[in-house]
Parts: sequence; C-alpha cells; structure tokens
Amino acid sequence: MVIVISNTVESLIPIRFILLLLFTAYRGFNSFSPRFVLSAGNNLDAFSLKYNYWMTKKNIFTRLREVLRQKKKSKAYAVQLTSEQIESMRHRLQELVTNKKPFLQKGYHIRDMADDLEMPMYQLSAFMNQILGISFSDYMNRHRIIYCEELILAELGTKKDLDDLAKNCGFNNRNSFTAAFKKFTGRKPFEYIKSKHSQVRPG
Repeated sequence: MVIVISNTVESLIPIRFILLLLFTAYRGFNSFSPRFVLSAGNNLDAFSLKYNYWMTKKNIFTRLREVLRQKKKSKAYAVQLTSEQIESMRHRLQELVTNKKPFLQKGYHIRDMADDLEMPMYQLSAFMNQILGISFSDYMNRHRIIYCEELILAELGTKKDLDDLAKNCGFNNRNSFTAAFKKFTGRKPFEYIKSKHSQVRPG
C-alpha cells in the first residue's frame, strides 16, 4: 500500500492511522472493512486508506508495531564527528567518570552527563552509540559493575549483603544489579564473590 501525502498533512497521518488500527481492533475482525477518509482542506486533495481484506488481531498489532518502529527510525540520524572531536570527547568522558563517578548518583540521566560535559545531548548519545558502541544505560551499568568488583576485592574478608552492595554501586534494586553483574562478568554476584574467596584461601 502506497500513500502519497503532501508535507502539509504528513504529520497528521501516524496518529490517525494508529487510531484507525485500534478502532478496527475494538470493533472486531470478522465484519469490519473500514474506509478512512482524511481531508486536508480546500486546497488539498482528500485521500483515503482502505482495507480490502479481512484482518486478524495479529495483523492489527503487527502493523501498529511497524508504524511505531518506522516513526522511531525516521527520527534517528547520524552525527558526523572528526577524529579530534572523538578523542576530546573520549578524554572528557573518562575524566568525568573517574573524578565524579556519576554512575553512583541516583537519577543521573544522559541529559545530566551532557550538561556536565558541556555538549549537546544528541552529540553525546551519538558518540556513545556510534563510537563506543554502547547505550547510555549499559555504559553506566558497566562502570557500576567495575566499581562493584573493586569493592568486593577490597573487602574480601567481610560478609557481603547483596542489597547493600547493589545500592552502594548505584543500582536501584537487587534484581537490576544481579542482571547487570551477570551481563558484564558472566557470573552472578554471589558466584563471583565465592570464587574470589576461594582464590585467597590458603591451599
């Protein structure tokens, strides 16, 4: 299905199209074959979206996901960075992480990091995704786990409470801590701690 739309009414289509899909799902799938007409005014031709075949519930939500995914993709764009900019951003980011440890701060978002680095948020996001190959969330979690490993090694002689350890490393709860720990180390926290204890025991 091909839809040709003028720039004037282009922004109206995703919302109305989604509403049409939801309305179709609500009315049922066995006897509803809608014709949806959108008028753009006297100066623009009216156009319609017509379904000539029966649709199932699976088709409805598959098409809905496609529309939302396509809309998200349309907002993505590449940011061109010079080699000098890349090295500068890499250095500044590492300096921020080492000195300020933002990964330990509650509610610290990519906008806060962009402000600390004095750069546009879209540029920081592009740098992380395109150059470092990692999302902001994973970047923060990776540094939290590195910090956690340092705490574990520094306090091997003491008993660890995983809930306290999670909070001390910047995680909101034990579940997210365990998931991130396993993702970046390949082991669960208690398995990692147990292995480190066994390494320092006298033979």
